Amino acid sequence: MDSSGRFQIDAEAARKKLGETTFPSPNHALLKMVQIANQLGAEQVRVVLGRFHTQVTFEARRETDSIDPERMDRALQDPLKTGDSLTTDLTLALLANLGEEHLSTSWSVGERKLTLHGSSGCLEDGEEGVNSGTCRLYVRHRPSWRLWRHASRRADAASLLRHKAVYSPARVVINKEEMAAAPAFLLNDHLRGMSEATRLVGSRWRSTRVAASNLCFQLAQEREDSVTLLRPALSAYVVRQNHLNLWVSGIRASNTLVPDGESSVAWALQYRRRGENISMRKVRKRDLFQAVLALNRHGSGEGEHLRVKVVRHGVTLFDQSLLPTDDRLEDFAGCVLLFADSELPTELSGLKLGPTEALIRKVDRFRPLLEEAENYWKQARSLLYRERTR
Repeated sequence: MDSSGRFQIDAEAARKKLGETTFPSPNHALLKMVQIANQLGAEQVRVVLGRFHTQVTFEARRETDSIDPERMDRALQDPLKTGDSLTTDLTLALLANLGEEHLSTSWSVGERKLTLHGSSGCLEDGEEGVNSGTCRLYVRHRPSWRLWRHASRRADAASLLRHKAVYSPARVVINKEEMAAAPAFLLNDHLRGMSEATRLVGSRWRSTRVAASNLCFQLAQEREDSVTLLRPALSAYVVRQNHLNLWVSGIRASNTLVPDGESSVAWALQYRRRGENISMRKVRKRDLFQAVLALNRHGSGEGEHLRVKVVRHGVTLFDQSLLPTDDRLEDFAGCVLLFADSELPTELSGLKLGPTEALIRKVDRFRPLLEEAENYWKQARSLLYRERTR
């Protein structure tokens, strides 16, 4: 503020700094590839974690001009001016793999390929006859006599994907093994309670999962950023009036049990499409949702602070409780909110989100969904014998 003049950004230094400091580890570039695949409408992301190479392949169902190898070559010359978010994501992923541990990195779309050796790149022809929508990242790792480093890298990469990409709409396949889709009980996975038939196991009390009162699923519209969750088993629920999906044992007058929180994730399940409740029998086993709200109105989850899970293009950016320092969060007490978002500001990597004012405003926009879930629970509770008699 007390000086004047002109300065320039050293593009070579910028590439080096971005590659070294943007991500906690080079493995986080795999998360960017999952995000890119989801933005391009891929149904599956195939990841090969080898001893001397890492490969990510997917079939794009949308336009790939913004990540064409020739355009990416220009973007890498000035990584601070990449333009659209898709190009930025891929630029960061490529830069993260230019360290000393890697011999080369190549990015191909169809038959066009960009190969990077160090900080220099060259365009060349790829494999002939490849589908024009086939995208592939191929990284060659530098050999090392410390064999445990290769094993550690592969294990860390697989663990990172299983943890951060669990809600990805695109199926993630790691070394030919498809990663399991997220079960609905993950929403309440941070909660534990005591069953009424509490018993000692060794010298410790046995804790159980906590079933939600109501799980409200807002199905996503076409091409809308979304998350995926497995639908609970149809055999565990029965559909009653006004599309009330109720835990089957809960409507029996002789019932003395509670849902186990895993195979039976909640007392009631609410599915909404275009503002209307629908039967869970009209929902696919692995469907896409814009938001999911777990309503905990009894049990150990009732007094908990609101927990928020934010997912962007299939990668979890935020998963923690929000302290009730704002009046707008009071009504959400005892809830868990999972939603897809592509607007909230993040750090440079695009993989981390903080508890900002923008996040609180975004959460407040789900108040209508909370009200619908509350109303649904009131109707469902009147048909559940054990809840009706409390």
